[in-house]
Amino acid sequence: MKTKYIIFGILFIAGGILGWGISHFGRSEKETHSHLVSEEETIWTCSMHPQIRRTEPGKCPICEMDLIPVDDSGNSSVKNNPLQLTMTQSAVELANIQTTQVGSSVSVGDAADPLFLNGRIQVDERKVFSQTAHFPGRIEKLNVKFAGEYVEKGNVIGEVYSPEIITAQQELLEAKKLLEVNPDLIKVARNKLRFLKVSQEFINNVETRGVVIETLPIIAEESGYVLSKDIEEGDYISSSQVLFKIYNLSSLWAVFDIYEENLSSFSVGDRIRFKVQALPGKEFTTRVDFIDPVLDPATRAVKVRGQVINSGGLLKPEMLIRGTLQSSKNKLSEESLYVPKTAVLWTGRSSVVYLRDKSQAIPTFEYREIELGDVVGSSYQVKNGLQAGDQVVTNGVFAVDASAQLNNQRSMINQSVKVKGDQVPENIHPDFSGELDKSHRESLDNVIDQYLDFKDKLVADDKDNIPGTIETIISGIDRMPEADISQQWGEVWNEFRSELEASAKRLPQVNSIEEWRAILKPLSETLIAQIKTFGNPETGTVYIQHCPMADDDQGANWLSLHPDIENPYFGEKMLKCGSTTDSLLPIKELKQ
Repeated sequence: MKTKYIIFGILFIAGGILGWGISHFGRSEKETHSHLVSEEETIWTCSMHPQIRRTEPGKCPICEMDLIPVDDSGNSSVKNNPLQLTMTQSAVELANIQTTQVGSSVSVGDAADPLFLNGRIQVDERKVFSQTAHFPGRIEKLNVKFAGEYVEKGNVIGEVYSPEIITAQQELLEAKKLLEVNPDLIKVARNKLRFLKVSQEFINNVETRGVVIETLPIIAEESGYVLSKDIEEGDYISSSQVLFKIYNLSSLWAVFDIYEENLSSFSVGDRIRFKVQALPGKEFTTRVDFIDPVLDPATRAVKVRGQVINSGGLLKPEMLIRGTLQSSKNKLSEESLYVPKTAVLWTGRSSVVYLRDKSQAIPTFEYREIELGDVVGSSYQVKNGLQAGDQVVTNGVFAVDASAQLNNQRSMINQSVKVKGDQVPENIHPDFSGELDKSHRESLDNVIDQYLDFKDKLVADDKDNIPGTIETIISGIDRMPEADISQQWGEVWNEFRSELEASAKRLPQVNSIEEWRAILKPLSETLIAQIKTFGNPETGTVYIQHCPMADDDQGANWLSLHPDIENPYFGEKMLKCGSTTDSLLPIKELKQ
């Protein structure tokens, strides 16, 4: 019996141990599985704003785009460098970011990408003539029936009856009768007719026939096309009245628009080859003989022109033409590097590109300031900042810059981020806070209020009430007093006032909310700079806010009195897209 109890006890203990093992194994397996699930938990981010990290899907709090899962395959950590930005592979693909290797896209010594020019054929102003009347009268006959008719120099193009010429002929005939008594009289009579531009042939005819000729022929003074006919038969004309505009089209002008960034590629004497769509297969050549000294502020272009001989009359004024510059400047130098124009951003103080860091496994882009030289075709010469083999972003560069700015890293917009060993001024504006007198301070305060009202209506898509607000802004800027330039701050104030006026006066010239939003950007930039220079006269904090997707992804700032984002560039479509980049506190003391 005792043996039975011993065997039963051994089995009980063994069963307990086995049960504990099974229980422990199952618990360990569950814990391990739970740990793996935790490690593999999906992280969601925004393709345009990778700093957003969420554990659940949803909307981006900045731009309200759908969040996407993070692809961490192959990612490696990058040191906290304010000049370097890492992006997810999904964001790179969505923004279509592409790079070009410096020094590999062109062959040194060869011509750069051709510089294409748009222009039109115009009349040579040196060959425009006005046929005028030299005495009053009535048109009795007109041989030119319509504009566009060709006339030859010396041909009769009409007849005119003139009492003044009739009287002058009578005086000539009377003087001829008294030739033996007073020979000077006939000289005076002849000169009178000559001064009225009567031909010698007509005078001789009057003297020979001995009678007054009632009508005087109108002789074409130049050959060309009558493109402006201002009289009809029976019309009375006065002395010096223009009868016809005659254009000689034997030679014309080829006029091209050259944008200011390409002006350095041009000089007088350069050849431009051009074609006309209406004349397929034919090519014309002209030499630049004039470069307009004034830049058109609307198109930001300068007109250059050259003369072209119009053989056969094939070319017509106002024909559209497309040309290619043939210039020695449009050559690449073996000693220089060149970067595509699409890679370059402008900060106002320097030029910026983004380099792909090839040493990193994940997409990493480095902010780099460079020094540019001449424009060569579609490229810039690089004087400093790059070396052969560097990969620069040439497509999607604004998306990279916007992401860097939102990540509080050095960018085209955000120049105040400091880098170790770098002396970057935090404020590039002169500090005249507290210097304004009462009238200037109040006028600035008033314009800020009107600007904020305009901005709020753009936020609300309130198109109907915007025109009235525009009138108020223009009136407010007009009332801003100019400053005495003897004051240290006077010249700066006047410059800001002129910039505000230029932007505001564009507002009533357009009538769509999209165009008003486009003008909000320069208006905002001027006011931001003005407040940074002269201080914030508001009673509360003014916030500088930024939308990276405004202005075709170039980004744009605006001012607000509250930190919450309400985007005036998109309104209800993307109301929360943007971020606050700076705040301007009210100054404590102002000069009275």
